[in-house]
Amino acid sequence: MTLALLAAIGLSACTPGGNPSPGEPANQGNSNNGSSSGAPTTSAATAVVDVDAIPADWEISAHANSYVVDGAGENRDCTKCHSPVNFIPTIDEIPESCFICKFELSVAPATTTQDVWENIQCKICHEPDNKGNIPAEYSYLEVPVLGEYLEVASSSELCLMCHIQVDLPGHKPQVDLANAHADMDCTDCHINHDLSATCSSSGCHDDVLGAGNSIAGHDQDHQNVSCVACHQAGGIPHGMDNSSGKWIPLIEVTAVDGSTELLTYASHNIVKESACETCHYSGNPWNLSETTGQ
Repeated sequence: MTLALLAAIGLSACTPGGNPSPGEPANQGNSNNGSSSGAPTTSAATAVVDVDAIPADWEISAHANSYVVDGAGENRDCTKCHSPVNFIPTIDEIPESCFICKFELSVAPATTTQDVWENIQCKICHEPDNKGNIPAEYSYLEVPVLGEYLEVASSSELCLMCHIQVDLPGHKPQVDLANAHADMDCTDCHINHDLSATCSSSGCHDDVLGAGNSIAGHDQDHQNVSCVACHQAGGIPHGMDNSSGKWIPLIEVTAVDGSTELLTYASHNIVKESACETCHYSGNPWNLSETTGQ
């Protein structure tokens, strides 16, 4: 038995493009009641959602458009996370349990072209039943060519299967759920299928983001300052994101061609208290006042 044959068997059961079946999970959305305590009272995983909207939500997400190539025009290593169905492991990446079978390994192609690229489909995060229905429960398709799933305890454990620190060009640091967000799951803020999340749309902080509050910094003068610019605890430098017009943390990463570039970084290491002196210090390069009261 060859690995190519196993891959063909595994791929034959897939729906091209990853469109959900009628049994698609209904665990999307967020109906938090505006608590500012940090943890939402109702998580996205338990909110009532429109199941029929899931395919359209997925289509506008980064999971539906994950095609990448490196500077050499190759992407074999990238497929492990960016398009798991297209990933063909080497002998070192095959789980030990698979060695009971005697099969030969063909050399994995260096490049998967975009026309056969599968993106990140529903079945990567949910194990279909024998009729192809997609359940709400999370599972991680650990070995796509063999259809081998791994149980996960939460959405965060699932997301961190791919959203981890990798020593590859163009990759941001691993998400660090710490301080105020330490006990939260990814889907407490991110809508499961379109992946969108903002401090305002999540519903957690409506009482402090709404009009009429008297919190320093939550005023008209700071409308173009993102929440994470002030409340992140990582000491990441700030800058203007020209695409959104927002003041946001920026990190320097090495691009695939070896050059460096600044990328926006929405830190998840969040603290409640924010020091105005982070930006409003003497001699700051943005000509800001030294105190927010000036």
